[in-house]
Amino acid sequence: TVTMNAAEMENSGLEFSLTYRNNKRPIKWEVSANASTLKNKVNSLGFGDDYYLTGDYMTYVGEELGQFYGYRYWGIIETEDQLNYLNSLAQDAGVESGQYQVGARVGDCVYHDLNGDGQITTDDREVLESGMPKVNFGLSARCEWKGFDLSVSTFGALGYHVTDHIYNTLTSCYGPGNKDPKVMKSGYPNVYY
Repeated sequence: TVTMNAAEMENSGLEFSLTYRNNKRPIKWEVSANASTLKNKVNSLGFGDDYYLTGDYMTYVGEELGQFYGYRYWGIIETEDQLNYLNSLAQDAGVESGQYQVGARVGDCVYHDLNGDGQITTDDREVLESGMPKVNFGLSARCEWKGFDLSVSTFGALGYHVTDHIYNTLTSCYGPGNKDPKVMKSGYPNVYY
């Protein structure tokens, strides 16, 4: 595999900045605020495909870069009756295995069947959220007195989602490793220790 920088994308947005200065007194000071918006669109991936999937991130031509991608969580199978009901949906849809989610047992996480074929497959994954901030902003202040100065700055972002892999691991009902005490006390048999 050869790594190349062949994709094309377009970024657009607005930037705003506002500054107030007070230089007429012995203590001089200023305050500045800024904000920017960002709209991102992938025009081409450069290798003929309409999408690119890597781990938990999906990029589609015509959409923004690197959106979170995965299964939509439905809940935890708490009883045999719930498991039997889900499997009956698969059987009614003619699924060969007869299982809504292959290998699922009481205590397992279960996901939505988005394409309505009666079973959970890779076709049931979707774009979940955006990891790209819609608004970035900052605020800074500066004061000066007799040759000494002090500056303070802060920055932030709004309108985006992050994924915390440590939290996901601690609260997941799958896989070995450390788990959150609430998960361990849930009483579900398939939580790995």
